[in-house]
Amino acid sequence: MGYIDAEFQEFIDAFGQDIADQATFQNTPEWTANIALDYNTPLTLFGTSGSLSFLPLASYRSTTNQFEISSNQLDQEGYILFDLSIVWTSDNERWQIGFHGKNLTDKEYIVSGFDFVNDDTFAPELGLESTLTAFFGNPRTFTGTVSMKF
Repeated sequence: MGYIDAEFQEFIDAFGQDIADQATFQNTPEWTANIALDYNTPLTLFGTSGSLSFLPLASYRSTTNQFEISSNQLDQEGYILFDLSIVWTSDNERWQIGFHGKNLTDKEYIVSGFDFVNDDTFAPELGLESTLTAFFGNPRTFTGTVSMKF
């Protein structure tokens, strides 16, 4: 579990005003937490003895601001991601076969973005057009692995 109380002592804007009381740190959630389990059971696979591991993981991030000044369109509310790996390892650790699932609930969450829009008028801020772009974290993914030590 992690906690950070990040705040600016001074933050001077383009007009020379100290707006430290309005500014936040980018991509700095106040709270983060992870919980992981590791359950193993013996399992013979293809005539080779080994163990099967179940490895669930839950990770949490509280609200995250993408910019020093809050952006209602891009700031990410707190969220939890759930992952699971199932891995078989031979007793001599020469072979390992794994199946892995990440973001099992297919949670959509923003990890970054660009906000070149005037909040009051949505008038262009950069170039000829306004730009509001969000980049999302990975969707639900499944992978498999096979490894051999030699």
